[in-house]
Amino acid sequence: MRADVHPFASAAPDDVEGLAQALRDRRIEAADIMAVIGKTEGNGAGNDFTRTMAAHAFTRLLAAHLAIPEQGVERQVMLSFSGGCEGVITPHYLVCTKTGVVARGESAGPKRLALAASRTRAFDPEETGTVAMARDTEAAVRRAISELHVPPDDV
Repeated sequence: MRADVHPFASAAPDDVEGLAQALRDRRIEAADIMAVIGKTEGNGAGNDFTRTMAAHAFTRLLAAHLAIPEQGVERQVMLSFSGGCEGVITPHYLVCTKTGVVARGESAGPKRLALAASRTRAFDPEETGTVAMARDTEAAVRRAISELHVPPDDV
C-alpha cells in the first residue's frame, strides 16, 4: 500500500482547480482519494460559510470524476474543512490518497504514513460530547486500525 498527501494552494473556498488539473493530468486518480482536508479563509465563526462552499465544490468535482451522484461522494471520500485562517495560515487543502492494499500477514516494510477512514453514525445535537459519541468514535477508530493491519501503538 502507498499513502500520499498532495498539497494544493487555494485562491478561494470553491477553488478546486489544483486537484482538477491533477485529475486531468492523471497525477491523481479519483478512486484513490480517501480524504480532502482544507483550511479556508473564513473566520471560523457561526457565519462562516466557506467550509460549506469548499465541501460543495469538492463534492461536484469528485462526483464527476468518480461517475457517482453527488450524494455518494461523502460515503467514499472524507471532506473536512476548517475556517479561520485570517492573517495566520494560507488557505490550502491536502488530498490524501491510498493505492494498493497490504494483505494480512504481508510485510508492509518500514513504518511510514498509512491511511484508513471510518465513519460514525450521524449524531443528534444533544449527543455531542456524550459517552455515546465517544464510544461510537472509538469503534470507528478501531475499525480503521483493523483495516490498516498495524498495532494500535503505531496509531
